[in-house]
Amino acid sequence: MAGFEVTLHGRFWVTPEVFAQYVPYSFAHDTWDERRDEVKRLALRSLGRFCSNIDTAVIDAQVLGPPDIEKKVGLTGGHIFQGECLPPYMWANRLSTRTPMQGVYLCGACTHPGGSVIGINGRNAAMAIMKDLGMVVSCS
Repeated sequence: MAGFEVTLHGRFWVTPEVFAQYVPYSFAHDTWDERRDEVKRLALRSLGRFCSNIDTAVIDAQVLGPPDIEKKVGLTGGHIFQGECLPPYMWANRLSTRTPMQGVYLCGACTHPGGSVIGINGRNAAMAIMKDLGMVVSCS
């Protein structure tokens, strides 16, 4: 959870964010609009195992499913990692930093070793660019 703190009318408020991975883009039955409240209840119930006053502490919640993220942010499938973060879709099974077009490199979550905010994708691209430009590449 991450958020920020504000004081309103003498009370202390926190705006947390909950990121839940591995939710379906579509359901076998119904739609995200029809099941949004159910998903919210499930998430709050899961958090309630660690926060006994969750029912009274939460005054509002916004639930965004993959279709919402796809529409608002433009990520295909609403997938922030640009592919599943599971062994069959990771490491060597990701796109290469180098592309068939000279001078065009990739450094996003879709590249080796995979998604998340780890920075290694950008480092890999920078190292490939330096090598292709004939620069000395040092890993120290």
